[in-house]
Order: sequence, then C-alpha cells, then structure tokens
Amino acid sequence: MDECRETTSIAKRQNAATEGSRQIESFLTREEGLTIARKAATAHGYDLERYSLDTFGRELSEDGGRWLFGFLCKPVPPPGCTFLVVVDRRTGIAEVFPGE
Repeated sequence: MDECRETTSIAKRQNAATEGSRQIESFLTREEGLTIARKAATAHGYDLERYSLDTFGRELSEDGGRWLFGFLCKPVPPPGCTFLVVVDRRTGIAEVFPGE
C-alpha cells in the first residue's frame, strides 16, 4: 500500500495556539479537514464533479487524530472507482489513497 500513498502539504496548519503562558493544541474541524481533502484530491488529478462523498462509516479515526474522507464515483461506483483522503487533524497534511 505504501506505493499508493501520496502525501501533500497543501494546507499545513499551526497546531498550537497560545493562551497566556501555556500552549493549547487545536484540531481541524470537519469542515476544515474536508476542504483540505478536496484540495488534495484535486491536486492529485481527481475531478470531484465525478465523485460523491461516501456517507458510510466513520469520518473520524478511532484515536481522533485523523479525518477519513472516502469518495465514490457517481452515480454507482464500479470496483476501484473510489479513493480515500486522510487528513491529520493537527498538521493538516493530507494523504491520498487511490482505489484498487
């Protein structure tokens, strides 16, 4: 699977804000993560007009550290006509995993 993984740093984000003298870690919201995922998909050559966002399953990783956005071909995806974008909630770095 490593050869399919492509990393992009389209939207790196400052991962900490300062309040007084202490740092507070911030996480990307779903909307911010989805915006980054769409930019990453477009940068990797996907025409998002041909895909819909998969609404099946969890969009947040089990540990809460990553957004997981699946995209399916419209109207009904044939095998392999999908891809996944994983966005790190702390850094904003996105990884694109093509369907197989």
